[in-house]
Amino acid sequence: MEKGPDVIMQDLTPKVYLQTYGCQMNKLDSEVMLGLLAKEGYRCVGRPEEADVILYNTCSVREHAEDKVWSELGFLRALKKEHPEKILGITGCMAQNVKELVFKRAPHVDLVVGTGEEHRIAELIEGIRQGERQTLAVEIDHGRAPDPAVFQTTQRGSQVKAWVEIMAGCDQMCAYCVVPFTRGRERSRPARDILDEVKGLADRGFKEVTLLGQNVNAYGQDLGGEEDFAELLHQLNQRSAISRIRFLTSHPNNATSRLAQVMAEAERVCEHLHLPVQTGSDRILKLMNRGYTVDDYRSLVDEFRSAVPGISITTDLIVGFPTETEEEFAMTLDLVRELEFDSAFLFKYSPRKGTAAYWMRDDVEEEIKKRRHQEILALVQEISLRKHRAQEGSEVEILVERHARKGPQTWVGRARDFRKVVFRGEGSYLGRFVNVRITEGRVDHLLGTPQ
Repeated sequence: MEKGPDVIMQDLTPKVYLQTYGCQMNKLDSEVMLGLLAKEGYRCVGRPEEADVILYNTCSVREHAEDKVWSELGFLRALKKEHPEKILGITGCMAQNVKELVFKRAPHVDLVVGTGEEHRIAELIEGIRQGERQTLAVEIDHGRAPDPAVFQTTQRGSQVKAWVEIMAGCDQMCAYCVVPFTRGRERSRPARDILDEVKGLADRGFKEVTLLGQNVNAYGQDLGGEEDFAELLHQLNQRSAISRIRFLTSHPNNATSRLAQVMAEAERVCEHLHLPVQTGSDRILKLMNRGYTVDDYRSLVDEFRSAVPGISITTDLIVGFPTETEEEFAMTLDLVRELEFDSAFLFKYSPRKGTAAYWMRDDVEEEIKKRRHQEILALVQEISLRKHRAQEGSEVEILVERHARKGPQTWVGRARDFRKVVFRGEGSYLGRFVNVRITEGRVDHLLGTPQ
């Protein structure tokens, strides 16, 4: 029998590459978009050269975050010229912030999708495939909470833990922050939708959820006061089978005594509170429009530490805000020494167009910002190292989240207070609760051995 020609099977599955910048909310948005595209037959690939659709889900909180995206778009110009059929899109906060400016600076981009229309990503891409070009989709419905159906196909990045959006937007209007402009007004999801999603995640084997919002403590204020964040935590603790509940991010203005009480009583809610203070100067806090004083913040920390034994408190700090003096920076250092945060995210002030601070003169020189950043980083690391070394010899329960980069027999997990623990162990530990004896404390993690 004569042998026929070889048949080459061509893979016609559409492929998408998605690069994410920014916060946990952005990462969840990317998981949602990938899930919506997977429902339409798309397969995720690891390199833009392999993709039919290239998406960058962007951050706009700092100028540096936007600069990285502009740089990536420059690199992609040659790829787009060589393969004009590829679809290039920008989504997320930067898209919402700069809108049609993307097309002016990067005319090879086909699609700009803001934070209010990412749920339409498959439809918008299909429009480009059908011949539309330079589609701008940046509307935000300020009165509408996310449709629960949007989250049903979310392509989770972990088998162990999941992010759950409980609200979007922010009404605080801090002077330096673009979030109210990129995410819109506060919009809370109904508690029943959140509870159903968390129950579903527990049924699928997830062990931990992190409730997300730009200001989770404000949850429910737009729902007429019938539901608030503390009650939501209480209900999730009582009515779901999820093992651990975390939340990000809390604003001091809405951190209540009831929240401290629920954290103390609810066994599923972890002992970790991320509570950004930003500065140790009352004058700078007022310029930032933060709405509290250093003493207010100090009292909150005392209250939560008294109510919740073993609680870990982490924070955000900004150095170099307009008119910040050396004396005011020293106040921030003093506050860090006094409150001994378990860790902190540190930022050099960056002017963002549209914010109130944008119209203040950015008069702190860049070299001074860098020096202050390094000083406060050294202090935060010193405190963290001391606290971690104090853990040596103790035993903690961790939830194992993933392999470490060092190899398949090195594992990474988190204690309930959010401390990262690394250990070596034979076999499979993924998704398991493991008791680990701490053998060494390092700046940003603990080393241990499984018991």
